Amino acid sequence: MADDKGESKVRKIIGDSKFTYKNNRYKIIQNAKPSPETKTDFYILAEKLDDKTTREFKISYKKSTYSFIENKIQPHRIKIIYGDNWSDILQNQIFQKNTVEENKYWKKKKPQESLEDSFNNFPLINFDTKKIMLGWRYEIEQLDAPKIGKRTHSGKIEEDITPQIFWGENCRDNMRDALVNEEIVLGSGIPEFILIMDPKDVKNADTVFDNIIDIKDYANDHQEMRAGFISQYYRWSNSDKKWKTEGYSRAFATWIKWEVVDGKIRGSPVLDEPLNKTAGQVLEDLRKCFDEVGITNEPDIDLATLRNHLTSDTISKG
Repeated sequence: MADDKGESKVRKIIGDSKFTYKNNRYKIIQNAKPSPETKTDFYILAEKLDDKTTREFKISYKKSTYSFIENKIQPHRIKIIYGDNWSDILQNQIFQKNTVEENKYWKKKKPQESLEDSFNNFPLINFDTKKIMLGWRYEIEQLDAPKIGKRTHSGKIEEDITPQIFWGENCRDNMRDALVNEEIVLGSGIPEFILIMDPKDVKNADTVFDNIIDIKDYANDHQEMRAGFISQYYRWSNSDKKWKTEGYSRAFATWIKWEVVDGKIRGSPVLDEPLNKTAGQVLEDLRKCFDEVGITNEPDIDLATLRNHLTSDTISKG
């Protein structure tokens, strides 16, 4: 998955131009993005100039600064990646007990701290920055990716999931046989190649086809992956002058249970029910807590009152 509109920039550069691939000259006759979201970013149908035969080029695209190879994973997708026992696998990742050296290898920010403890010890409310934790999304990073860095909430993935992650093996029918310009094209969602370049380095179509790599060869050399747990907050936006979050339908691998106990609000991480709650559902629970203890929510949260209505075991800062 590309970002910063890099994918659309490259597609525009490719256009309907001509290019050379393996000493054959081609003319692009179709250049599209399959839909719905697939592992193929560029579906190129090209005609060989010497004999007028056509060939498909299905390319997955990443900028040279990528680290994530699967983003914002939802329940329907996680089952395809890990199989029917996906929930057990995610819980094993969350409760994994690694040595300090193992945590260093997997680039955990605090290698002396287990992943479980990194959730349980994390401040759920930051009064200085006006952020309230809702939960952590589940995403997958390539361990040797160019932009990989240390992460507070991360853990190793032991399963070999390269076919599912890189080219979408076992994906849903409409992701495999996707729509290309409103017509179903068999296999269009399964890429054969990967391109790793920044848009600024793509000068023309020849640049692209000089640099595409067989995706299975690439995956074979980059099999180690890391589970990345990405924070999602209910936060105050100075520009919009309101509280907001990044997508209400996103499911959480670990999520915060907000409840009222003896007249005070308690927040605690739930680690053993992965992808069982969405951001919208957690936020709804939080707002019910505000209503129950009489804390103003909209248009702005009365943080001073909230500070005085937290249980002693709810971790906060600021």
